Amino acid sequence: MQTPQTSSHRPIRLGAMVKPEQGKFYFFSPTEGILVLRPWPVLKAWRKTPKRAFRQVRAAISLAEPPSVMPAFRRSGPPSNPIVPPSDEELQGLLAGWPAGGAENAAEQPRMIRGYAYPKRWHVESELRHRMVARAFAETFPADLRNTLARFGSRQWHLAKLAQLDGGLDLLKSNPGLAFCLASSWVFKCTTNPWRTARRLLRLKRRAAASWLGFPGTESVVRLLAKVAPEACYVPLLLNLRRAVNGGLAAELIDTLRFLPTLNADTLTLINSRTMLPRLTPELIRDIARRSVDPGCTGEWRNLMVNVQRMLRLLPGFPPPGQLRSLAAYRRYHDTLAAYQRYHDALACRYNERAANGMQDPVDDGSPLPPPPLPGNSAIVPLRTPQEVQTEGAEQESCVATHLKKVRRGHTYLYRVLAPQRATAEIAEQSPGCWRLVQLAGFRNQPVSRATRQSVEEWLAEDPF
Repeated sequence: MQTPQTSSHRPIRLGAMVKPEQGKFYFFSPTEGILVLRPWPVLKAWRKTPKRAFRQVRAAISLAEPPSVMPAFRRSGPPSNPIVPPSDEELQGLLAGWPAGGAENAAEQPRMIRGYAYPKRWHVESELRHRMVARAFAETFPADLRNTLARFGSRQWHLAKLAQLDGGLDLLKSNPGLAFCLASSWVFKCTTNPWRTARRLLRLKRRAAASWLGFPGTESVVRLLAKVAPEACYVPLLLNLRRAVNGGLAAELIDTLRFLPTLNADTLTLINSRTMLPRLTPELIRDIARRSVDPGCTGEWRNLMVNVQRMLRLLPGFPPPGQLRSLAAYRRYHDTLAAYQRYHDALACRYNERAANGMQDPVDDGSPLPPPPLPGNSAIVPLRTPQEVQTEGAEQESCVATHLKKVRRGHTYLYRVLAPQRATAEIAEQSPGCWRLVQLAGFRNQPVSRATRQSVEEWLAEDPF
């Protein structure tokens, strides 16, 4: 396979191009290397990295608008605080107001759109180019299939391969949960030829396919998988759902799930918690399912539970929370989230006490943190060592120290904010070289002022070079 020649002495810059005569799409990234795609209906992909020659891979794609290829990192679960990316029109407007040459009046140039930072002009140009090529790639899919795949939160490439098999597209539409598991069958059960296995299972009864994947082979479980929302289809959530229906859930809770219109990420996170499971009531599940449909509430309860579960794994023996009741009743007296937040704060204090006494986390390998991706300033200071992160958690009485694993992987980085208000900032890579603000919280995770958020966003948008 012929590919464009690149110099070994020059790092790869973010970019994209298409060669219609070859029927190939090329995507370039300093961290991901070179990705070559053959579009629908061929669907083949090859990747070359600085350390490895070209090899065939399963690509990470998103056909949702705006389409994208080669994300900064692949998510294993639904985003905790999703931010709508800037539209093409917003990026074009940003580009129009940017000086074509030099950095004159740089401080006055808009560099931030809803938490997305663009330090240099070429970052905006590269993103627009990437979107144009990714959109051309997405348009090779039939419109009906593209719209179906775009709803899924992950593994759209795997699902597209499943749709090429007889009965695959029908399963995608009628039973998203079962289709997602079948498209990644090797995750649920070892198989030497997953697509041959998928082709065979598509010809069988759906309960037989569910049974092969490790779920109970009953019609009720098949109907339960059909209720899983495409947006909630992530491998950990489906693996834990399998564990739950194989004995983790009481019969009355399974009956409750059957009557819900959909199983979204909030609901799946709730029933997948070993800590929460014995304390659930059917009323609570129904209330959270109703609340999580509201865009203004989606993720609020899930984020809190994820943090609590993470700390409970690090603190064996800590007393579990009490019995959980109806969310609607608690909200009426401002008690539900507040009570659980108090439990979260108590966990964070115990965790920080352990760190202060020199007790190492069982999942912490003690390795140093990578260097900060962006320099700080007098008011925003990068947390460069595990000790600094633990001190930040103790001072702010938060669970920030439990994020060390993500920092070590390079997925996120933490900063201490000193002014205009004391806070902790977390940034994540949106694309190579561009970072966005994903979390900004004050003491005990309290919201910060508008002035503080504006100050952090202005810092994030500054050109560090």
